Amino acid sequence: MPLSDGNCSATNSSNIASDKDVSPNSSLDDQLLSGLSDILLSDHDVEENSQEVGQEESSSPVFDSCPLSCKVSAMLTMALINRHKLTSRAANDVIALLVAHWPDHHRGFTSLYTLKSRFAEMVGKQPEMQSVNYCKQCHLILNEKSGCEECGEAASVGEYLQANLEMQIQQLFQDHSFVSHLDKRSGNLQDPGHSGVVEDVTTGKEYGNYLLFHKPVMSKYNLTFALNTDGVAVFRSSKNGSLWPVYLAVNELPPKLRFSPKYVILAAVWCQASKPDVYVLLEPLMRQLRQHFEQGIQIESSFWKGRCHPALLLVTVDLPARALVTCMKQYNGKSSCVYCEQVGTRVSNQTYWPFENEVRARTQQSLWRDAKLANVRREPVGGIKGASPLLLAKPFDMSKGVVIDWMHGMLLGLTKKLLELWLQPVNRHNMFYIGDKIDALDNRLLEIEVPDIISRKPRTLRDASGWKANELRSWLFHYSVPVLFGILPPAYFVHYTIFVSAMVTLNSLSVTVIQLDRIKCQLDDFYKAFERFYGIENCTMNVHLLRHLTDVVRRWGML
Repeated sequence: MPLSDGNCSATNSSNIASDKDVSPNSSLDDQLLSGLSDILLSDHDVEENSQEVGQEESSSPVFDSCPLSCKVSAMLTMALINRHKLTSRAANDVIALLVAHWPDHHRGFTSLYTLKSRFAEMVGKQPEMQSVNYCKQCHLILNEKSGCEECGEAASVGEYLQANLEMQIQQLFQDHSFVSHLDKRSGNLQDPGHSGVVEDVTTGKEYGNYLLFHKPVMSKYNLTFALNTDGVAVFRSSKNGSLWPVYLAVNELPPKLRFSPKYVILAAVWCQASKPDVYVLLEPLMRQLRQHFEQGIQIESSFWKGRCHPALLLVTVDLPARALVTCMKQYNGKSSCVYCEQVGTRVSNQTYWPFENEVRARTQQSLWRDAKLANVRREPVGGIKGASPLLLAKPFDMSKGVVIDWMHGMLLGLTKKLLELWLQPVNRHNMFYIGDKIDALDNRLLEIEVPDIISRKPRTLRDASGWKANELRSWLFHYSVPVLFGILPPAYFVHYTIFVSAMVTLNSLSVTVIQLDRIKCQLDDFYKAFERFYGIENCTMNVHLLRHLTDVVRRWGML
């Protein structure tokens, strides 16, 4: 199942570490590789000498006896420039120093210009973007920027960028490696959703239903997409706005390649002072996807000729973005769960989610019904504020296709929440409080020898509020049980290990349907006891999502 927007660094690091030309003793700091694309400086920053680098495969070594490939060399140099915020002159000086240590007949870069060119080739050709004008008052797409005829106010015109979706799909099929992966996946696909074992998206129940109910247009070269969007801060002040890219990842690719910049489709980009107008940003894209699914796209390449019928199957977003794209109340509002119709309990003007034995599941039909009523009444109905553009996409089912964001929900959400409950002095009168034993906890934690598969050494629990997602993952999977044993009161410790056991299993390579049934019972038991142990005021939406976690895995594959 796709992961959210926070795993780019880990992906880059793993790609480098697995390169055949890298020395076995290489050790790469994942922070060094973060934000590589941010360093693509403008061309006018550098006066290029006319020397050009020979066009060599990126997997070739920089020179014959060099342990680093050209690809790794370019990525590490870009990371160094980015990390230390080097000026163009300083970057060129660093590159000149590297070149001085290389033999005359090397295959590497010779200047910042050629480094940028090499890096851009690895990232892949970027799609051409088209500016789309819209009226901020009535949400109409405008042909010109002069103003809206309906509202008559030129000042109300905004714009965002939209990429050519059909052209990018055409370009994917020009790549022999891409087509080969589709061939391999087709040969390995056997009765998805009904084998009794869940591994990835293509072995989930909903993918199997997609293949079953759309046989007339089925082909091994049809593509299905996972949509992702989230706000990215590009200014120091949030008042200046944020960047909201909309990405489509191809589910038929292997998980390691699915989010590679080479194969991810950039559908649209929103950059305004305000949050995206979901109708303006997504409605044209959803109609375009529906049209392509029904009519198909004619592919003409050296590797395959035919019609591809792409389909949107799932959407992965965090809770704030989920409320935005589904046109629902925020996660702290009543009836704000996209999977069920539980209303929640209001306490001190906040909504909490105690365990309920019987909850009614939402369906695509019930979402349409509530959206229509909300439009008529001009007020939310069942947590729905209006018709989401996602309802237009075919064969997408919003009641099943908006998947849980594991990183934000379970790591940065629930795991971090438990640490706060245990350690913050405000909870010192509760039985679960162990903040007064933080020195003993740190002694255990910091003495742990970390294997190479973990990129960060553990930090003190005094800094837990600033831990990143991968640190929280290491805590949850590897450190927490031995560190907490004998310190966290026994009842709370046993309760916590239920959560750990379930998360470890759901993050493994595969799980059987029988295991999922058992884990669902475990998580229900954890959820029921959570309110009793920690109080209803801590039963947030992230706790409630445990109720639906195994259903999401059953439908779409492992977390």
